[in-house]
Amino acid sequence: MFSYVKEDDYKLFFQITVNIFHDSFKTLIGSEYYAFLYHASVKFLRHINTAETLMQGSTWNYLEEEYQYEYFDQSSILTLLRTSYENLVTIAYLFFGDEDPKKLKLYQYCGYRNREKFKIKITQPDLIKKMEAEKLIIQSLESELKKLGVIKKHMDDWKPKSWYDLGIDCQLPHILCNNYKHWSSHTHTGFDSLMQVNASESYSIELQKETNSVNYLFLCISLAFFIKNFVEVLSRLGHSDVENYDLSDIEYFLKFCNVADTINKNVESNNT
Repeated sequence: MFSYVKEDDYKLFFQITVNIFHDSFKTLIGSEYYAFLYHASVKFLRHINTAETLMQGSTWNYLEEEYQYEYFDQSSILTLLRTSYENLVTIAYLFFGDEDPKKLKLYQYCGYRNREKFKIKITQPDLIKKMEAEKLIIQSLESELKKLGVIKKHMDDWKPKSWYDLGIDCQLPHILCNNYKHWSSHTHTGFDSLMQVNASESYSIELQKETNSVNYLFLCISLAFFIKNFVEVLSRLGHSDVENYDLSDIEYFLKFCNVADTINKNVESNNT
């Protein structure tokens, strides 16, 4: 039945999600904790949007009669699906449960530390000042984390588990988590990634589009999970328009995903 999830379903879910998201700006930015959710959501939704745009087909730019050079960029689409999954897991882990300053501060700390590791020679005065300011932020965050009971050796990574396991813990639909490894195989330069490109090149553009229409399922699952939990955050923050949001289609779809997950778990259990 998942094969019936098509482009029109995606359009509906995307419209619902983006309209609610844009309506949330003042509420999120006004919260010290959830302001970061706004920026994380921008990244997530832009990756989703770009992946779907590529699903319409691509051409080589700046050539005469570009339409003659149309191709289907499956590798980039799946790379964006992988990144979207990681963004969604990050958002769910940091913001869709109870507020946890320890998680968020460790996430910030690791981000600043990663920037600090870039060994490049800086000569511009404004950038020098920025780097010096960020060093102070790192020191401050490290001090706060120690007060929250985080020891230094546990400050190397904000993510306590693998992307797959963390997605399961954050209650993302299993069908989404299970495809993460497949998407990951398209992001590296191993020979198997070239085999995948070679295989796709043997099919027509239209056949590739039809075959890859299954990705509308994953886009819809990602959007549905995101916006349902996003609205719950807005409700906790007292957002005035929450009661006006119609998520009936979203909620019905997620119930269907949960039923499918239960069936798949039972099948896997019977096969072991």
